[in-house]
Amino acid sequence: MCGTTQPTGKILQAGDNIIVDFHPMYQTFMSDLSHNFILGKPSKEQQKLADVYLSAAETLITKLKAGNTIGEVWHTVNDNLTASGYIQYAVPFFGHGLGVLGHEWYPPIGNSEKFTGIVLEENVIEVGFLSITVPGVGGMRLECPVKVTPNGGEMLTSTPLAVTIIDI
Repeated sequence: MCGTTQPTGKILQAGDNIIVDFHPMYQTFMSDLSHNFILGKPSKEQQKLADVYLSAAETLITKLKAGNTIGEVWHTVNDNLTASGYIQYAVPFFGHGLGVLGHEWYPPIGNSEKFTGIVLEENVIEVGFLSITVPGVGGMRLECPVKVTPNGGEMLTSTPLAVTIIDI
């Protein structure tokens, strides 16, 4: 289940926060993509979470730049979440590789001495990952294949980073 909630018979209703996680496959190579939805008008707390998520996601994609180290990427995103006050709600790593398993963990964008010195190379594909869950409010998750370029990350999907609000 990839760390997600088990399915239930719950009927969706206004105010629900939904994360959809896709794992498409092409000739045994898997991808990883998630997107966030809120049914109806978001509460103030949900909107704040969505704004914090979008800022951190944009920061992450921008920092996936050739020549940056994994440590630089991790610290920049971590600092963004710390400044927002949401760091305690975030999973403390921000990316992983991609391949035949869908979650090729090398190289993870985490704060480990084993990885922080790795320099991102042009044309490497990394899954930008961001997961923020605030109890009683909801959660947001980014999983998006990103190509490392000299100008920053290039998203390999047309799925928007911003949360989709579904009017009901």
